Amino acid sequence: FYTYDDLPPGQTDYGLAHFNVGHDRARILPLLRRALELNPGLKIMATPWSPPAWMKTNQSLIGGRLIDDPRSYAAYARYFVRFIRAYRQAGVPIYAVTMQNEPQNRHPNGYPGTDMPVRQEAALIEALGPALRAAGLHTRILGYDHNWTEHPNDVASTPPGENPETEYPTDLLNTPAARWIAGIAYHCYYGDPSRQTLLHASFPAKGIWITECSGSHGPTDPPAQVFSDTLKWHARNLTLGVTRNWARTVVNWNLALDPTGGPHLNGCPTCSGVITVGPGQTVTTNAEYYTLGHLSRFVPPGAVR
Repeated sequence: FYTYDDLPPGQTDYGLAHFNVGHDRARILPLLRRALELNPGLKIMATPWSPPAWMKTNQSLIGGRLIDDPRSYAAYARYFVRFIRAYRQAGVPIYAVTMQNEPQNRHPNGYPGTDMPVRQEAALIEALGPALRAAGLHTRILGYDHNWTEHPNDVASTPPGENPETEYPTDLLNTPAARWIAGIAYHCYYGDPSRQTLLHASFPAKGIWITECSGSHGPTDPPAQVFSDTLKWHARNLTLGVTRNWARTVVNWNLALDPTGGPHLNGCPTCSGVITVGPGQTVTTNAEYYTLGHLSRFVPPGAVR
């Protein structure tokens, strides 16, 4: 696991003197530049799974919260700005950022994650919005980035005495931070797309983006789940359900994986890609390839239903 400003335990870097995107220059940035060459209309979204450990209450990339201190919010906002600038200078413009991948996944299974309640996400956005404007950057800020409905396990993991925030997107858009938020990002793993229409009815000026949805290719999954059931579920809930409920995007996660579901560092061992690469250079098209293909081939960007 890594961030762009990792330090030995006990050290801090609120001035971001050690900030560096060098890790990404070997493979990630060249891959993104090549993708943009193939499709100049591609939009790149960036989502952090954790702030640097020195910014967090547990000093770890796994779990914990952002330290509730103005210095942390200001430094993390500058971190976003530095990242967006570095990527733009490397030829990869960032269309949108979310503040935290799955902010209500409070105890990730051995992979980076952060519990970020509404008040902290709002505070971070209040720091980031003006910082982006001052830097002359037009990257959009998307809020939330989690399921249509809060998963019961996430509700159960709420710290004692705290609100589980089952209406996180609405609560966030009811804060002053809403002026900096382009809209709400959703994942598909609990609830259903009708939640998007309920949100749109309350906040018609805010956009809705689907930013993650994956099928499953586990060794114990029945063959129907691996292909036909995934095909039908994604067609109903993404191709049709998402687009009928105000979303501007359909995003599958991941794009390409190997036959073991890798590479990955802990987390989901069964999540499937749009394609599977391997053994060798063999490429297998999964159910997600066909549902996504029906949109990407026949529905031009900017089309409205």
